[in-house]
Amino acid sequence: MSETLEHPSINPQREFAKRKIGQIVDNITTKEAPYWLFFYLGVPLLLLAIFYLIPQDIKDAIFIMRIPLTNLQSLLLHGYTHSEQNHILGNVAMYLVGITFVFAFEDNKKVLTYASVLFFTIVILLSAVLSLVLFEMKGVSGITSQGFSAVVAAFYAYGLYSLIRYVFEELNLLNIPPIGMMDTLRRLFLAF
Repeated sequence: MSETLEHPSINPQREFAKRKIGQIVDNITTKEAPYWLFFYLGVPLLLLAIFYLIPQDIKDAIFIMRIPLTNLQSLLLHGYTHSEQNHILGNVAMYLVGITFVFAFEDNKKVLTYASVLFFTIVILLSAVLSLVLFEMKGVSGITSQGFSAVVAAFYAYGLYSLIRYVFEELNLLNIPPIGMMDTLRRLFLAF
């Protein structure tokens, strides 16, 4: 057991680990029941209900986005539908992993709420528009787009950002979250 010069019974690594684990526990436990119910029960149940309860012909007509675009509502709804069981189960499992990272490392519930609204709407719309544009540029038509993967990727990116911010805060590298990290990088580049 290593000891510090300041106090023989204090182990800085152990104190750091205790502090960081305590912060993770606080991040998880300060999220009230509505957060837990919505993110861990509501979202997966919605996806599974759409998959299992809505007949495929209705999903084909309304939910699944076709390229070229044939129905406007599919721009948003395509992100919530799946036609194959492996696809839906994989997306739900990966979503749960991503949201767990966010719950563990994000300490600002307001940011979590706003980011989630953006992920569940704008990210899906953006992925739809980009798919339409890219497939049009490539001259591809007659294909479909569906799935929750864009939202899953957004939560993974958010979880990674939260983890990086969590580590950088301890090292005092963030000045003004969430842009402090970028300011630190800018100052590093200006130094050269």
